[in-house]
Amino acid sequence: MGVRTEAVKLSRLIPPERVLLASGVSDKWSLIESLVGLVTRSMDGQDVRHRAVLQAVVERERSMSTAFDQGLAVPHGLVSVPIPPCGALAVCSDGVDFESLDGAPTHFVLLLVLEDGDASRRLHLTLLARAARLFSQMSFREGLLRAGSSEDAHEHLQRAEAGLD
Repeated sequence: MGVRTEAVKLSRLIPPERVLLASGVSDKWSLIESLVGLVTRSMDGQDVRHRAVLQAVVERERSMSTAFDQGLAVPHGLVSVPIPPCGALAVCSDGVDFESLDGAPTHFVLLLVLEDGDASRRLHLTLLARAARLFSQMSFREGLLRAGSSEDAHEHLQRAEAGLD
């Protein structure tokens, strides 16, 4: 894959057009499908990639919920079709039931998609660690909830990540 894992930031994998400010989300499955659509809509072979990504993410989520505490869920998939590392972020002001262990609503859904392989698995762990560091900060979570636009939320993500380095 050739990606240096220490150099990859969530804000690079998730451009502003892949940040969704959502309210009144009915269920986690429709939200996952929306996020997968954001990730795959501009890719060559969109239909094939969309199906592969959606299948991988749904299979993983059905095996065990990816919801953590702090209102964060990280649905993810490793796919067998060629795809660059990418992601999307939903900020759900009302929260959505993601079947978290604590039963609390999920307000932040971070979708990560990578091509299956050893390097991708290492990158995946690096990105999960970065997300955990960011979302453990109450000020970061509150800032995302206050964002008035996808661009505002993305800028907030960039600023917070700069503080990690």
